[in-house]
Amino acid sequence: KSLNLWYGITTNDNGEVTRLYLPSNNLNGVIPDSIGLITTMETIFINLNLMLTGSIPESFQLMKSLLEFQCDDCSITGSIPSFFYTSSSLTTFEISRNLLT
Repeated sequence: KSLNLWYGITTNDNGEVTRLYLPSNNLNGVIPDSIGLITTMETIFINLNLMLTGSIPESFQLMKSLLEFQCDDCSITGSIPSFFYTSSSLTTFEISRNLLT
């Protein structure tokens, strides 16, 4: 079954995941490190998931094509990883209303 048929997932013509769109989906637990291994990822919208906890995985630095990251209104903790400050591709970065230090 094509990943493009999965809810909240968009793929490119090669079948590689480029978009994760799961706002307000009652996600809970931590953001898996393995998401950072999807190097073709361009967009992550996981905002408005109040039970989403833990920190932003360091593996996200591997996503050199990431253009948009939104995880506002969650319960993310820890600090903002430094690679977000130095990314040359990132155009949207929304992390407000979390528990970040």
